[in-house]
Amino acid sequence: ATWENVFVDLIETMPAEMITSEIIKFCVMKGNLAESERNRLLCCRLVAAMAKKMNPVMIEQELSQRIVSLCQDTAFIVRQNMAQSMNS
Repeated sequence: ATWENVFVDLIETMPAEMITSEIIKFCVMKGNLAESERNRLLCCRLVAAMAKKMNPVMIEQELSQRIVSLCQDTAFIVRQNMAQSMNS
């Protein structure tokens, strides 16, 4: 899980162009219900990190469907994590 922590922490130092071109795609892929619970939790953490750095309109346009999906996830821990991330 260490690389995941570093990856999430690096979001705040990444240029916005890299986030929009690469990280959002990665996040959407890892947040898919077919992915493991661990990957979906990573997606929650990435969304929270990106939300602190990016324009809220961009977050809504690019990630709103994935956020809703994570809030309705089959795993309680994923739903809880996404909901808590939205409050931060």
